[in-house]
Amino acid sequence: METLFLSKSEIESLLTMREAIDAVEKGFKSKGTVEKSVKAWLFFQEQGGDLALWSAYMPEKKAAGMKAIGYNMNNFRHGLPTITAIIILYDPETSFPIAIMDGTSVTAYRTGAAGAVAAKHLARTDSRVIGLIGAGVQGYYQLRGLNEVFQLDRVNIYDKIPERSANLAERISRELDVKTVACPDARGAVVGSDIVVTATPAREPVVMNDWIAPGTHLNAIGADEPGKQELDVNVLKRARIFVDDIPESMRRGETNVAISKGVIGAEDICAELEEVIARRKEGRTSDAEVTVFDATGIAMEDVVVAWETYNKAKKNGVGEYRRFVV
Repeated sequence: METLFLSKSEIESLLTMREAIDAVEKGFKSKGTVEKSVKAWLFFQEQGGDLALWSAYMPEKKAAGMKAIGYNMNNFRHGLPTITAIIILYDPETSFPIAIMDGTSVTAYRTGAAGAVAAKHLARTDSRVIGLIGAGVQGYYQLRGLNEVFQLDRVNIYDKIPERSANLAERISRELDVKTVACPDARGAVVGSDIVVTATPAREPVVMNDWIAPGTHLNAIGADEPGKQELDVNVLKRARIFVDDIPESMRRGETNVAISKGVIGAEDICAELEEVIARRKEGRTSDAEVTVFDATGIAMEDVVVAWETYNKAKKNGVGEYRRFVV
């Protein structure tokens, strides 16, 4: 049998953000039937990096896969991206690897899609102004996702490196035809925004509680390991909190620091996003509420987006088949 190999450029030529959003939303609807592994970590202490591995099987789609993702914030010294990943899809009938693909692009799309799905179900429907903290790759994909589900009037961007704020502001203005402003500080990006997105590797708050107006929705994207934190714990104490996966959020998501400090408890997490989408639990209950989505990133999102890409590649004759195993 042969295995389909897909590169980053091939994936980006195939996949649209709308397709990723639809795939992730459908994935959340069936999350209760998903089998998943616990995320396993290896830490490269001397090098300042790590490697994470996890997998998921979706019986309804007959889709299975695993992802290995490496992170090193010093990779710019080597001319490499901060995050590199690979995804392997398996045929559940045979456990044979039917596809091996770049996981960096899939990760970018699925995370942007998850933020868009969360905002669709939790933010005010009249949201028009976005405040983004963190002008890296994921900041870009978060804005692309939100642009698919809201009619945006303005995007405020802040990054601690001003050049990155300016570059992303120019790119978003050009590609999405939205008024975009590079802000000199984080407060300027947050105040007046209907939806606030944090996409940083921060280990201390970058958004303070007194900046947040009633009715704001926040997508906390950056925290994905113990000790990471982007929001003032008082934001979480005040807000209705929703997560992609409760155990993962408590262990390594935005809620992990607030819970470890005793500011909030597990009982303060209102629901997993799948429960809101399926209408088993309430999401936003008033226009005055502050809502937070804590996105740790889960294997289901990777598998559904990779599966969508794989099927589209087969249909369009994209990629290279190789006799990889037998």
